[in-house]
Amino acid sequence: MLSYKKSRMNITPNRSDRRLKPRLKRGSICALLPLLGFTVIAAGQPVTSDEAIEELRKRSPSGANDQKNVDDFLAAQITTLAGANNAAQASNAFRDTLRRLRSAPDSTTGFKDFLADQFSLLATAELNKKQETPPAVAEALVRSAVEMNDKRTAAALFAGLTYPSAPIRYLAARGLTDIRDAFVANQQAAAIAQLRQAGIAETSGVVVERIYRAMAFSTTPVPAAISAIIDVMKSRVEAYRQGGSLPDEAESKALTYLSGIQIPAQLRADLVQQLAPLLRLDVERFARGGMSLEDEGSLARRLDYCETLLESVTGGSPANIRAKMQDGGIGAATEMKLELLKWIGANPGEDGALTRNPWNVPRGAP
Repeated sequence: MLSYKKSRMNITPNRSDRRLKPRLKRGSICALLPLLGFTVIAAGQPVTSDEAIEELRKRSPSGANDQKNVDDFLAAQITTLAGANNAAQASNAFRDTLRRLRSAPDSTTGFKDFLADQFSLLATAELNKKQETPPAVAEALVRSAVEMNDKRTAAALFAGLTYPSAPIRYLAARGLTDIRDAFVANQQAAAIAQLRQAGIAETSGVVVERIYRAMAFSTTPVPAAISAIIDVMKSRVEAYRQGGSLPDEAESKALTYLSGIQIPAQLRADLVQQLAPLLRLDVERFARGGMSLEDEGSLARRLDYCETLLESVTGGSPANIRAKMQDGGIGAATEMKLELLKWIGANPGEDGALTRNPWNVPRGAP
C-alpha cells in the first residue's frame, strides 16, 4: 500500500486492473467539502458566530440563545475593528458586513429588526465610553447607524451626539435628521429633549446646524421642537453676547425653517426675545468690520433672515436694515444702526417696535 499523507489518500493496486484507483479514507469527503464551497459542522462541533448569524438571518430570531448569538457576532466584529491596523479598511469591512446582512434578499424583516436592536445596544455602550472608544471605532459605529436609517438605532446616534469628536457628533446629528419623522409621540418627545440638551451643550456651529435640522420636522411642525430650537438659539445668542462669535450658518438654517412655518402664538414673544439681541449683535459686528469675505457673507445672510422673520412674527416692518446693508457705501454701518433703533429703541428713553407689548424686549436689546 502506498500512503500519501499530504493528500490524505491511500492508493492500492488492483490486480484485475493495472490502473491505480484512489480510495478516500473515512471522513475525507468532509475535508473536500470546504474546498468546494460548502460549510461542514460536525456533530458536537461548536457553531461559530458567523455560522450562527447565517442561520439566524433566514428566520425571525427570538429568545436568549438567539440574542447571545447576535451579540457574540457583533462583539467579534467590533473587536476585530478595534484591533485593526488599517482603520479605514476595517471600518469599510465592518459596515459592508452589516449592509450585506440587512440587504440580503433572504434576510427576514424580523432578523433585520433584531440585528438593529442588538447593534444599537452594543454601539451605545461603546460610544458611552467616550475617550475610551477609539475615534475609528466610534466613527464606524455611528456611520453604520446612519446607514441603517432605522429608528431602532436612535440610542446609538444619541450616544454619538455626546462623543468628544465634532465630526462624529455631526454624523450622529445627520442620522437623527434622517429618522426623526419615524418617531411616534413618546419617542418624539424624548428625542426633542435630547436634541435640545445636545444643542445647548454643543460648541461646534456645524454640529448645531445639524441639530437644528434634526428638530425641523418635515411633516407637521412640532411646538416642543420649535421651543427647543429657540432654547438652543438662546444659548448661542448668550455666548455671542459674552464676546463669542457666530461665523457659521447654523442660525441662518434655523431662521429659514422658522420663517416657513406657523409659529405658535405662545412661542412668538420668546422667539422675538432672542431675535432682537441677535439682530443688534450682527449690526454691531458688521459695523466693526475686519471680517473675511466668507464670514461677512454668513453674517449678512443671518441678518437678512433675522429681520425677515421678525417682520413675519410681529406683523410689522418699522425698519429695513438689510436694504441699507445692501446699499453699501461708507455710511452703510451708520444707516444700519439708525434702522436698528426703530426695532429695539435705545436705553434710556426711546422705544422701538419690539420694546412695546406684547414683545417687551428691553430697550436697546441688551
